Amino acid sequence: MRGFCQIAMAKLAAVDPDAPSQKEAQRGILTLTDRPLEVFECLRDQILRLLNWQASGPADRLETAQLFFVHALNAAKDRIWIATPYFVPDEAVMTALQLATLRGVAVRVILPKKPDSYAVWLASFWYIEELADDDVRFYHYEEGFMHQKVMLVDDYWSAVGTANFDIRSFRLNFEITVAVVDKNFAANVEKMLSRDFQHSRQVTADELHRRSFWFRLAVRSSRLLAPIQ
Repeated sequence: MRGFCQIAMAKLAAVDPDAPSQKEAQRGILTLTDRPLEVFECLRDQILRLLNWQASGPADRLETAQLFFVHALNAAKDRIWIATPYFVPDEAVMTALQLATLRGVAVRVILPKKPDSYAVWLASFWYIEELADDDVRFYHYEEGFMHQKVMLVDDYWSAVGTANFDIRSFRLNFEITVAVVDKNFAANVEKMLSRDFQHSRQVTADELHRRSFWFRLAVRSSRLLAPIQ
């Protein structure tokens, strides 16, 4: 463990936000953040917070935003809380969420009840129906429109930024997300999301089944347009 701590501290010292190569800095952080939380105990006295920002856009060689979130989802051990105004994930993110529930991770997703994009809101019901059967819990926020983009993983990793959980953010839009590895920061995010859950109502797959034929048809039609919404 002591050897890893020395290597980790050297990598952290090399992570300079003003470095000529941002990707080298990001790579240095990713080699640390896929370690379990216990590994960071040896760094507790030297570092209180590990912060990384991730910019992404359609000019990237890789689908940077998607890989960023899939990496975080696959690292979860206990819980994943997501707040997003638009939920139209691709297959890789859906698979990561399903694998998380199979590992016993508690997954919650909070969405706005009042949409500002009706087509995207309709499409989200298809994903709710698909993932609710895999023990992903969905909630509709009922206190007005919700537009925050936040994710909490376990009790130490959180992300806040502009990226939604939709295909446009993963592949087409210019986005920026800040990830913070810090238990105190994560505790504040947990309090904020817990208050939001108190003002939300759980949505189940049965809710779609109880809707009219025309509503269900609109949901499936919107789902077909999901890649370009």
